[in-house]
Order: sequence, then structure tokens, then C-alpha cells
Amino acid sequence: MLMGTKVDLLVGFVTTILPLCAAIAVYYVPRMSEKLQERRYDASITFMSGAIGSAVSGLVDSIPLIAIVALCVAEVTAMGSLMLLSCVVSALKSR
Repeated sequence: MLMGTKVDLLVGFVTTILPLCAAIAVYYVPRMSEKLQERRYDASITFMSGAIGSAVSGLVDSIPLIAIVALCVAEVTAMGSLMLLSCVVSALKSR
């Protein structure tokens, strides 16, 4: 029934938001951590904000825009914290 409408295009645009935000986070979060030299605090903040983003996206599923923004926060922190975790592990190994 939806063939020929722009719903498919809109779904495609919405699904590309999360990887684009994650790509930005993968680039900037480790650099911010290097600049501040506080990897543990940065990692804990990113993990907590990811948990908060996941919880908010589940709680406000009736408001799609807020749910997408919360999912974006969760995805950004998940990808950014992976990069931070690799920095923390390498820093601990070098001691």
C-alpha cells in the first residue's frame, strides 16, 4: 500500500541519522579525552549518558522526535565509549 509514496525515503533518512552521529562521535570523543587527559571520567560520562539515552528512548516512544534524539545520544555514546575504552586499555597496558 505504501509503494510509490515517500515513506520509504523518509525511513531511509531517519535510519542514516544514527550512523552519522556515531561517526562524528568516533572522531571527536577520543580527541576530547586526549585533550582533557581524563579518560576515566570521559568513559564513565559516556557510558552513563548512553544508558540515559536508551532509557529515555524506551520511555518516550509516543513522541518520535524525542525518541530519535535519545537513540542518537545512546548511539553516539556507545560508539564514542568504544573508542575511549580502547584508549583506556592501551594506557593501562603501557604502565
